[in-house]
Amino acid sequence: MFRAVVAPPAYGCMAPDAAAGIDRRLCRLILASIGVDAIALIVWLALEAGILADATTLQERLAAIGPVLETTVFGHVVLLQLAGALAMALVPKRHLRLAAAIGAAATLLEVGHSHAIAMDCDPILLASDGLHLLCAGAWLGGLLPLLLLVRAAPPRAGALAARWFSPLGKLCLYGLVATAAWQGWELLGGVPGLLGTGYGWMALGKAALFAALFGFAWINRYRFAPALLGDESAAAKRVLVRSIAVQTGFGLVIVVAAGILSSLPPGLHTQPVWPFPVQPSLVTIREDADFRLEAIGAVLALGGAALILAIGIVIRRLRWPAVALAMLIAWFAAPHLDLLFVEAYPTSFYRSPTGFAATSIAQAPGSIRRTALPVTAPKAVATALRPRVCPCRRPI
Repeated sequence: MFRAVVAPPAYGCMAPDAAAGIDRRLCRLILASIGVDAIALIVWLALEAGILADATTLQERLAAIGPVLETTVFGHVVLLQLAGALAMALVPKRHLRLAAAIGAAATLLEVGHSHAIAMDCDPILLASDGLHLLCAGAWLGGLLPLLLLVRAAPPRAGALAARWFSPLGKLCLYGLVATAAWQGWELLGGVPGLLGTGYGWMALGKAALFAALFGFAWINRYRFAPALLGDESAAAKRVLVRSIAVQTGFGLVIVVAAGILSSLPPGLHTQPVWPFPVQPSLVTIREDADFRLEAIGAVLALGGAALILAIGIVIRRLRWPAVALAMLIAWFAAPHLDLLFVEAYPTSFYRSPTGFAATSIAQAPGSIRRTALPVTAPKAVATALRPRVCPCRRPI
């Protein structure tokens, strides 16, 4: 994609020999990437076949590869991916758009290994996963070619390449944010799944890495790349090359995080372990009007503090008084937000795997007859069936 969309405009302001040399390097990088892709797929196939066959020796692992390729969806997808890699390697160099299209199709095949396939092939989730892969491939996959071109090309050509890479990066960025939000909505299992499962923790780590990657992309496009056209172009080029190299490293770490994320069960399918001693709850303010007004006042006060802080940022002469006033308001308002929390335990958000609970006994669903509990019922069951008491921590 980089060679078909970004590189040609940069070649236009370079000497033909220099442009041809950089293009040869890009072609070698593409072939090396295809080779790494094929080797990784073969190794993955052998490891997965050994796991499925419960193989203990290398001979048993190799013997299981054939049945896995013939009888499993995983094997069929791997065969298609290997075919896509071979097709990309055989496409002539001048057919750039055809090679890019084959590369996009091979990238989309990775959806066959995703959680969306395991979840009854949800079409919306499949489409979201496919778009996420395409955006990640086009943006992250273009960082190393961009580094190669900027380092080898004259400063003016490097600035032009960065400028042409920016629209592609922005489009991919919007796609990544939208698809990640949808996948999180479908797979995380809400706030408990985000904060209380390994899948959620890895998703948070990936989001933090993505934020750092976006920061590098922004500073490269709007600060370092324009400096290539200034008087200190040589120094600006060195700075931009280092920045793109660090950004590429972050991109590689994100790919590793995505691989780990795809190997973990979604937070939706695991029991979250709540890590905090309290949990958000509106029970207290629902039960008492005075508490409700107190919490609303605290929220409004914090909003006013944020507004004062924003005014101080805009008007410099008011900056420090605004910061002091905002901190003072927040100091007095924050304690009242305790009304929005109740005591929590590690198992507060556990879900019953069978749906059996005290409420189901009280409602008598299915074949359970609606009868009163006997006098000899355990005290724990009787206590569970009592009306819930408002968990206020203050006397009413």
